[in-house]
Amino acid sequence: MRRPACRRSSVLFRFTHMQWSILLIGALFAVLSVGCAGPPSLPPSPRPAGAAEWNDLVSGIRDYEEGRYLDAARRFLRIIETYPGSALLEEAQWLLAKSYHGAREKEPAIRELRAFLTNYPQSAYREEARALLLHLERPDQKIVAVYWRPSFHEGAQEAFPSLQKKGFNAILLPVFDNAPGKSGLWFTAAGAPVLEDRLREWLGAAHRAGLRVFVETPLREMAWVTRSRPEWRDRRYDPKKRSLQAIDKLDLFNPDVRRMVLQLYRDLSRYPIDGIYLRDIYYSIEEGWTPSALDLYQRLFSERPDPAALFGAEAAGGEGGSPSAPPFWRWVGWRSRFISGLLNEIRMEIQSNRPYVQFGVGFPEALVSRPAQGLAEFSGDLLELRESHFDFYFLISGAGALSTSALMELFSKYAIRPEEVWLQRPISEADSLLSAGAKMPFRGVVFYREGTI
Repeated sequence: MRRPACRRSSVLFRFTHMQWSILLIGALFAVLSVGCAGPPSLPPSPRPAGAAEWNDLVSGIRDYEEGRYLDAARRFLRIIETYPGSALLEEAQWLLAKSYHGAREKEPAIRELRAFLTNYPQSAYREEARALLLHLERPDQKIVAVYWRPSFHEGAQEAFPSLQKKGFNAILLPVFDNAPGKSGLWFTAAGAPVLEDRLREWLGAAHRAGLRVFVETPLREMAWVTRSRPEWRDRRYDPKKRSLQAIDKLDLFNPDVRRMVLQLYRDLSRYPIDGIYLRDIYYSIEEGWTPSALDLYQRLFSERPDPAALFGAEAAGGEGGSPSAPPFWRWVGWRSRFISGLLNEIRMEIQSNRPYVQFGVGFPEALVSRPAQGLAEFSGDLLELRESHFDFYFLISGAGALSTSALMELFSKYAIRPEEVWLQRPISEADSLLSAGAKMPFRGVVFYREGTI
């Protein structure tokens, strides 16, 4: 076993901003030179790092952040093999594992992650290391998840092992709470009310039980934001009253809201999550009539849509009553492209910090079974979503869910493979589906208790 180094979490590198990391080196060197107490069986402190070790570390960080992963791995490996007892060993081994992962060297990455967790069980990186190890060891594992809501459960340490024994291998964890009088987050984000920052605790307990954690977040339903910033609310058109009314959802077309959303997911990506499922991403035709949306549209098309005209008799379609005039389809098509672009920005924001995090979006069944109606009702287009190459697509089915064979046939028309699709099913069907196990054609299934979603 390699000799552990003492941990100083306040000065551990995050390695996402090279310049920031290098600026910290002087401070870290000064602190480490004082020493810290190690386990009784080891020397009282690691040996302070010398100039050569620092040069290798800084050069490795530079190589890593510029994408030269194998060069970075050689630098970090040299520190480990050449400087036993160095105060930089923990950082070097962690970055060695990440460098192998960046270079897509799966087996060396797994080997170094296991060694890292054995050598540094109390490291500040331990939960991220466990999450990455789970991802690498079981990359093609079908996801069998269950909703685990913080407000409905107590004692994660006791609950998670029992879920694993029942056949589940993941949990879907909502980290926003929009309940009246209690809205907020279960993680720390800039400018947001934090109920309790317990996400890292839950992640650790789940990973120790062998469960992956996919966090669930809404895109538009953030009650704590709209209550404190009413000017960021969306507007809904009432065709009967022929008037606009503010609703308690976010106006995603507002550039300030867009910046806030991206910062929120930047903060969420600091946690060692396995994946993110984004729901509530669509606009019904009655929603989204804000000055921000209308101004953006007008700048692009030199026309300003009028909800009264689009909902009027001259825009009515056939028996279903769906509008069919060209201005209507330009409006809903533009909104679909806008939302898909924002989703792609969120995905890139998260995966630039955590490349292995899986990112998925939910969509209603109408988008695949009745695409024209789905675009009219939700301003959503499955072909548009495909352009962003998400890791999975969460199909939100109604009471009359389509059969497996019918769904597979429909998805094939969009070049969506079953391995990319998640389904949701009531917990009452868990026994029959769990017994099917590997025979399930889809990538994953998420079970929920009726009345909780």
